[in-house]
Amino acid sequence: MYFRYQDQKALLFASLFGLLCLWTLRFQTVSIPVSFPETSENTAVSGLYHVGVELVSQNDSFLFQVDINTADWSEFALLPGIGEVLSRRIVESREQEGLFQSPKEIIRVKGIGEKKFQKIAPYLIIRDVQEANSKK
Repeated sequence: MYFRYQDQKALLFASLFGLLCLWTLRFQTVSIPVSFPETSENTAVSGLYHVGVELVSQNDSFLFQVDINTADWSEFALLPGIGEVLSRRIVESREQEGLFQSPKEIIRVKGIGEKKFQKIAPYLIIRDVQEANSKK
């Protein structure tokens, strides 16, 4: 099947236009408003997954917090500047050296210094240490 020269130009134009549209759409972001019911404790994953991540409301924005004594490596990997390797080191340190008594103790993990701690500190919480011990 052969196309006339005019048809070939029209198909080429339509193809290029379609590719241009697809290329520009990849830079678009969609904002979906989400509302959470007011409760005494907003947990991000209550009952569905691990309870180490907690969702906290701050002026219509949400910040997740990670309990460093119960979170697994995948939850630590959500923190800025913490990848899979470092998050696995955190869990390994907790298992070998015991629970963290304060968020600042996370500095004992190789690869986390003062600068990185300052970056992730707002995301770190420690619930009751005795409660975490009883869950183990």
